[in-house]
Amino acid sequence: MPVLDKFNMVSQGAAGNLCWACVGWSVARYYDNRAGVPPRWSTLCEYVMKAADFLDGISPESTRCCDGERLLDPDCNQSRILPDAFRVSSNQGSVRERALSFQEIKTEIDAGRPVGVEVESSSAGSRAIAIYGYDDSESQKVMVGDPAPDAPDGALIPYDELCFGYRHSDATWNHSYLTVP
Repeated sequence: MPVLDKFNMVSQGAAGNLCWACVGWSVARYYDNRAGVPPRWSTLCEYVMKAADFLDGISPESTRCCDGERLLDPDCNQSRILPDAFRVSSNQGSVRERALSFQEIKTEIDAGRPVGVEVESSSAGSRAIAIYGYDDSESQKVMVGDPAPDAPDGALIPYDELCFGYRHSDATWNHSYLTVP
């Protein structure tokens, strides 16, 4: 079963709007680790402050987003779209406004590239997750990194469930974000 060994999803903890940052930072750490270089950001808070600076022009010196790993400023706990996260870390590849086929997932994982996914639900809103492995031995399953506090990292779920009904019966996978080192 191919899995990206050095990939670990960061939990968003109590910061409910940061799934985009957790996925972006996890992908950035994966590529840094794979390249054998130190991580560019030590904490999720550092990554969120970099995003505020890079995307909004808010200098890290002008805000107190964090105290260690705890978010202090509600302005830092903002929803964003997943491409913003990949732009901050320069890991943005191409975007597909659809679910990837299982074969496309295999191609990305076999090449050592995690895939960012946006799942939309009318009952729960939008959620960012990552795919970093697959199993096609008996059925098509994907390994998902979900930063939600109640989601186990490394859940192996049926591909069809990710496409339709991931964590909510009305959820659909509507965008795919390919990543680059």
